[in-house]
Amino acid sequence: MTSSFVSSDADVTIVANGTLTAGSAGVVAFGGIGTGNLSVTTNGAVSGVSGIIAINFGTGSTTVDANGAITSDSDGILASTSGGAITVTATSVISAGEQGIDLQQTDAAGAGALSASATGDVA
Repeated sequence: MTSSFVSSDADVTIVANGTLTAGSAGVVAFGGIGTGNLSVTTNGAVSGVSGIIAINFGTGSTTVDANGAITSDSDGILASTSGGAITVTATSVISAGEQGIDLQQTDAAGAGALSASATGDVA
């Protein structure tokens, strides 16, 4: 599992190269409560109870680029922000027990656009 947390206005960037296999989540990334952006890129397969979890508690953007198959019992990709934009791109198959791609804008007044694209199957 890859994990990161920053509680400031700094940007958080995670790049995972190679296959990630976990008993819980393949990647867990948290952005702080400020204006920083959160970016997660995987270059390989990800498997676990959850695939990729990227949660930005601030108003910055959340970006996930998944370049490999994702297999999970729960969400394949969960991306969240409290006001900023969310962009998710998946270039391979997502096999998930619940949502394949789950985008969450947690601030009702949040103006950020939500965008998801997948070039492989999402199940």
